[in-house]
Amino acid sequence: MADPASGALRIRRHGSFELALPPADAFKLFTAEGEKLWVPGWSPILLGPLPQQAGLVFLTGDGAEHTIWTVIDHDPVAGRVCYSRVTPASRAGFVRVQVTPANGGSRVAVEYDLTALDGEGAALQSWSPEYFSGMMAEWQSRILALPAEVRASLGDLVV
Repeated sequence: MADPASGALRIRRHGSFELALPPADAFKLFTAEGEKLWVPGWSPILLGPLPQQAGLVFLTGDGAEHTIWTVIDHDPVAGRVCYSRVTPASRAGFVRVQVTPANGGSRVAVEYDLTALDGEGAALQSWSPEYFSGMMAEWQSRILALPAEVRASLGDLVV
């Protein structure tokens, strides 16, 4: 939906999925370092020390997909993290993740709130609800495919 005042395209998408992992372990998978375990090509450049906390900035991607991330909120006890993300060539907004106990494992709720930075909103045209639902299913599948030894070592991971 385009913002009536500016004409900029803004989308909000949310979804969730379950993991057979304790919430504290599942939470680590949605940090700058933790995503290395399951996101192909994810190689953030951290501009600050670990453990991750509010204010940490990191960079991902290159060319048109170069993205600047800032940790806005990071609360492992509450299972909550929020990132600001700016891809200067196309879009900016927030990514929020909430991990809660569910069915002996975890429920991961994800929200994207993005605004297009280009005039036509081309970068967000493909972000349909169906696309986002498929993205959530892919995330779940990639995490479930982690080798047992990786899942077992999540408790030791410093993020």
